[in-house]
Amino acid sequence: MPSHLKMVDESKNVQRVIDWAVVQFFQWCVKWLRAIIWCNKLEGTWSIVGVFTIADFLPTFLEVTLFVNNIWGFELTGSVQTLRWLSRQMGSDYFCIYEVLDTVSDCSVDDYRFRSLYCKNEEDYQVVWQIGYELISLFNGVYSLFDSNFEKVEIRELWKNGMHQRYCENLDCFGPLGKPDISEENIATEFQKVKSDFRLFLLNKSTEDEGLYLILKYFNLEKNWVTYYRILESLESLAKEENINLSIDSDKRKRFANTANNYSLSGIHSRHGLKKNPKKNGTPAMMLNEAHDFIRNVAKHYVEAKYRS
Repeated sequence: MPSHLKMVDESKNVQRVIDWAVVQFFQWCVKWLRAIIWCNKLEGTWSIVGVFTIADFLPTFLEVTLFVNNIWGFELTGSVQTLRWLSRQMGSDYFCIYEVLDTVSDCSVDDYRFRSLYCKNEEDYQVVWQIGYELISLFNGVYSLFDSNFEKVEIRELWKNGMHQRYCENLDCFGPLGKPDISEENIATEFQKVKSDFRLFLLNKSTEDEGLYLILKYFNLEKNWVTYYRILESLESLAKEENINLSIDSDKRKRFANTANNYSLSGIHSRHGLKKNPKKNGTPAMMLNEAHDFIRNVAKHYVEAKYRS
């Protein structure tokens, strides 16, 4: 396309975005004016029947202000209660969950999405899908690390400019996303936003820390002996390289390794296959749920020693 025509086309796109933002802002104003102000007919005065803070309109405000720079949104599926709670927390532009309200009826329709600055300026929907898969796996991993009962969140749809995009399967081809293409000052600002939530801090950090990235990815995988053994091996290797004392209980580690490696104790998910006439094993076995708690505690000790000390 000739450069002068391309400039005209880009100018039209920018204008459409600005028009959309203005409409969204005024729709928000009308919605909140209807919700918080009423006329006291008996006294003939206006009365405020509700109090609102910046937290009340932050998701809508973000949707308007960030739309110009970031037009991609990932629709989520999972526990509605969890998603509702997450949408009301203060995230960062690395990973921000928000709610899309029904602007016609002015009510919640449980439409929760997330956006990320890593999708900014991306045009290929297939690339955006892969970025989304990476971020949601890290999100699930870090929440599973701190909550064994956490119900994972998944991506249902991808939207661009309010338009549904074609589905693309998870190719699992990315590694750490690396530092975002913003200034060091802005990166510091994004980390400041999540200083009160250690989980979101770790999510942000995992985009540039390969070891942490690996641990969170593992915690997003199926809970079995092979996964847990990979986590333990990775943690021990990282801790040795970074001079971090994991304080692992030697008896528990022996029981864990013995069970994970022994087909007669852990079955089909054992690290090793069936062996005929195995040697007599006197080490007590470990149950899978006990192994989960053991590995979680070691992992939590590692991340807290590295990032909270």
